[in-house]
Parts: sequence; C-alpha cells; structure tokens
Amino acid sequence: MSFAMPCPRCQCVLDLDDEEKTHRAWCPNCGARFIANEPGLSPAQVEELRRRESDRRVPREQRPRSDAVRFEVEAPATALKVHGWFTLGCGILLGTVGVLFAVLFADDPEFHKAEKATRGEVLLVAGMQLAQGLCGVVTGTVMVVGAHNLTRFERIGWVKAAAVVGMLPVVTGCCLLGIPVGVWTLRLLNRPEVHERFDRRAAPPESVL
Repeated sequence: MSFAMPCPRCQCVLDLDDEEKTHRAWCPNCGARFIANEPGLSPAQVEELRRRESDRRVPREQRPRSDAVRFEVEAPATALKVHGWFTLGCGILLGTVGVLFAVLFADDPEFHKAEKATRGEVLLVAGMQLAQGLCGVVTGTVMVVGAHNLTRFERIGWVKAAAVVGMLPVVTGCCLLGIPVGVWTLRLLNRPEVHERFDRRAAPPESVL
C-alpha cells in the first residue's frame, strides 16, 4: 500500500510505499533524502499540492546529476580497489616468505656456511620482509576500504587517506600504479559536485514533522 507526502525541500508530492515509512526516502525532483515518518496526506491535500507542484518543480538542468557523478567515481574507485588488492596480496606474500625464511634457514648451519651469514643476519632479513609484508597488508586494506567508501560517498577523509597511502612505495613496484591512481582520486574529490555528494551523505536526514 502506498501513501503520499510532500518532499520537505521542494514540496513535490511523492508516492511512497509503506516500507519507506521511518526509512530514508529520496526525492527524484530535487535529490533530497529524508525520513518518511508521516502517515501521509489526504486526497484533498494531495490534489492541492499537485496543483502547486508545477510552479515549484526544479528545472531539469538544475537537478543534481547523481547518476553522472556516481558514474564518474566508478573508474577511479575500481582502480583504487585493484591497487589495494594487489598491495594486500603482495603484503601477504612477502610476510609469508619472511616467516618461511626464518623458519627454514635461521638455524641451518649449512645455509649459514654457504651464504656466510649468521643467525642474526638471517633473522634480520626475515624480519624486514615480514615488516614490509605487514605494511602492505595495512595499506592494501586502507585502499580497499577507501575505494568502497568512494563508491558509497562516505568518509571522504578515509578516501583521501587511501589515495595518499596508495602513492607510497610500501611494496616494490606498487607505487608505479599508485601514483596516477592516487592523483586521479584526489583530483576527483576536489570537484564541487563530488564533494557535495559526500556532504549530503554525511548530513543527517531531514525529518518531516
């Protein structure tokens, strides 16, 4: 069963479903998001508001280009996510190699003699590989989460951190991919229409009282 209620921003009459009560509703005319917690309007009120609606309707050229903005962020978000998963995988691989290197060769006298290395040196190399692997895991996770937030227009600070972290040469070779992806993402975040989507998402929903 549906019910009608006006948008709190542009007063456009919206036909909402019952499941949208007490949930976030969206106005296709002006792009406002609000909590639809009213029981609805009577038929006479709906008719009156619809008569006024033509004068209050936002022109098409002034409506927010939500779909266009979402389409524009998909490519850098995908690139950031791929870079993040690549860094995460490299980090896991390096960490695993470091652990295996320590387990297999730390107490192997033949390896020490052949490579002219002490046990401390072997553990130092293994520790460096493990530390680099852990850094790759952390930075890769930050980038993957940042890419997810970018597609949802949430936590712009986290997205910026993911773009900056992606440009750091944490894992060998990853910085070659991370620099253009990070610059691309940061430039996109500076665009007013993209920043507006983050601000709108972060703002608390308006309640119709």
